[in-house]
Amino acid sequence: IVVQRADRTIVKINPAAARMLDTRQEDLVGKKFNALEWHFIDEDGFPLDPDDFVDSIAAKTGSRLSDYIIGQKHPGKEAPAWFLVNATLELDDDGELLHIIISAMDITELRKTQAQLAQKQQELNQAHKMESIGNLAGGIAHDFNNILASIIGFTELALDESKPGSPLEDSLQ
Repeated sequence: IVVQRADRTIVKINPAAARMLDTRQEDLVGKKFNALEWHFIDEDGFPLDPDDFVDSIAAKTGSRLSDYIIGQKHPGKEAPAWFLVNATLELDDDGELLHIIISAMDITELRKTQAQLAQKQQELNQAHKMESIGNLAGGIAHDFNNILASIIGFTELALDESKPGSPLEDSLQ
């Protein structure tokens, strides 16, 4: 959980949020959230503009923001961390914004599992396609074999009716 004033200055941050951001609490309190180099990205992997952070959106719209997914690229780490983020506004008696309360849940493992599931689904779909092609090829081979059996059968009948040594017998063989 991160609590910040309307000007985006962080006033409180719990230890879990500091760990998620890969930093220390004391390094964040008193600093403006948008001034930090967090390397946040959207779901497509593109850098987020500071105006697209949950606190900015909630402050602009004047309403709670729920289930917003953002990623964070940590320097030196291969894959980004992913968070499901909510932002709630705390207003004074006059309706003026006092604080923005941001809560986040680390969904990195969930995203990895979803990606693995999508990969397995793609592999399963490919296996189904190959099975269908195999069934189709087997059906075509079976039909071709039926036609060939008819040709061979009629050829044998014609051979039985032809005179031995005749040009017809030679052609049929």
